[in-house]
Amino acid sequence: MCKRAISGGGGKKHFACFNCRKCFKQPGSAEWEAPEKHRPFPCPDCREPMCDLGSDFKAPRQRDARQWLKVEVLASFGVTYRPGCCDGPGRRPAELTEVEHCLVARGHQRERVRQRIEAVKQVRRGHRLPRRTSRRT
Repeated sequence: MCKRAISGGGGKKHFACFNCRKCFKQPGSAEWEAPEKHRPFPCPDCREPMCDLGSDFKAPRQRDARQWLKVEVLASFGVTYRPGCCDGPGRRPAELTEVEHCLVARGHQRERVRQRIEAVKQVRRGHRLPRRTSRRT
């Protein structure tokens, strides 16, 4: 058995806010095992609950709406980024277009996956990030 599997990965868990498209590492969260999937306190920016995506999650760029949509759909089906043993937690889709096939291969019903993708798109449609203000003086 590898050291990483014994230690549980050892890293801090990453919590994502799909509303702001931001990810935060939470100190002391490596041992945190709550029964709910949301962070016990809200996003510092929008105050919405954040989703625990595991210690292996690497956040997409904030402006990459399609990748954030992909991660949100996967998270809604319980797909997270936690370390496995030596071979890791398995393959995850690289693009939004691969999500349906991936989730169906994991045993989810195709129609339910399509409905969830559309529901998440509806929630995020028209959602624009605030424009950055110039810091020049």
